[in-house]
Amino acid sequence: MFAVQGTFADATLTLQHKLGGVWQDIGADATLTESGATLFTTSSTQLQVTETGGTGATITVVVEPVYENKAL
Repeated sequence: MFAVQGTFADATLTLQHKLGGVWQDIGADATLTESGATLFTTSSTQLQVTETGGTGATITVVVEPVYENKAL
């Protein structure tokens, strides 16, 4: 689960995973411009969150495994 909460100040957060040595966006649902959450699946063990645009954003990011629709 990728969850984000805070004041975005026109920022965009994108969850990425490293595949074949290259950072790639996980998908449109994992690109957020406001507080929210999404479920995703990846075989990668390397994740990063990128921030673009906006200034003065105060954001909390949580990435947690989910099992049977419950964040662990």
